[in-house]
Amino acid sequence: MVNMIKDVVIAKLRGRLISSLLRLAVLTGVAAGTYVCALIVAKGLTRGDEDRDDFGLVTIMAGKGFSIGAAPLSYGRVMTLLGSTRVDLSDATLESGGARLDLMTTLARVEVVVPAEWAVEVKQISTGLRSGLAVEVGDPDALPEDAPRLSIVADTRWGCGSITASATPDPASSQD
Repeated sequence: MVNMIKDVVIAKLRGRLISSLLRLAVLTGVAAGTYVCALIVAKGLTRGDEDRDDFGLVTIMAGKGFSIGAAPLSYGRVMTLLGSTRVDLSDATLESGGARLDLMTTLARVEVVVPAEWAVEVKQISTGLRSGLAVEVGDPDALPEDAPRLSIVADTRWGCGSITASATPDPASSQD
């Protein structure tokens, strides 16, 4: 009788173990499939490169860096979901009428680096706990009137980010 009870208990434990392992395998497969689909969707929605005057960058469940430098920039859009994105505009030029950059983060982080000589105007729309955007650029009023102008609209939903000015090159160091 004891052996029969022991066999029944062992069979139940094996069944639970096998059931748990199958659930884990299914959940792992679903997570991996979701991640791969997110990468494919992000790649499909991303457009442009440093040779275009506009770009759209989508990052989902990943980290990505992007640099712009060749063509005069007129418009950019950065969407980040569950990841982080860094956009480096320090080598970029703006169209004569200025440019606009739209940032949207959801449970994510975005960093934007701009040249120190640009006049940057930022409009923040933040929702959710601990959402926000740190802005560390020069005062647009202290720059020349003809300084390149970049308008940024940042929508951070349960996300965060930073907009910083790149270091201004020291003229004394280039005269060696």
